[in-house]
Amino acid sequence: MTRSQLKWGAVGLALIAVAAIKFTLISWYWNQNGKPVEAEPLNCVPQQGCELPGGGRLLFTRPPRQDAPFEIRVDGVSGDAPNAEFTMPVMDMGFNRYRFVPEGDGWRATVMLPVCATGERDWLMALEVEGKRYTVPFKMQ
Repeated sequence: MTRSQLKWGAVGLALIAVAAIKFTLISWYWNQNGKPVEAEPLNCVPQQGCELPGGGRLLFTRPPRQDAPFEIRVDGVSGDAPNAEFTMPVMDMGFNRYRFVPEGDGWRATVMLPVCATGERDWLMALEVEGKRYTVPFKMQ
């Protein structure tokens, strides 16, 4: 074999090794994080307050409106900051995820959701708090 062939052979083996390592790492990551946390449905009116099954309370401080931001509070929970993701059951409204910030003894998020062109007002909030996930249906005004 010539020197050039040895060099390209070594490069080829190095690329194969990198691909194998990458495949192994991706497989490991999927096995670690591949199963999403099951969401527990909450049947409540968030404008009146919802008791969370693991302790704590969820509250929309004012009714959610299509033309203005609204505030959500989560009180009585500890650990990492809660986050909420909003979807519409009938239409893809893009990426609407919010992380709560600490305020007093609880957490607060100011949310502004897009307006649906069809006039649909039903939303679903997936709230993740203390490693648990809850779904809360609500209607915009």
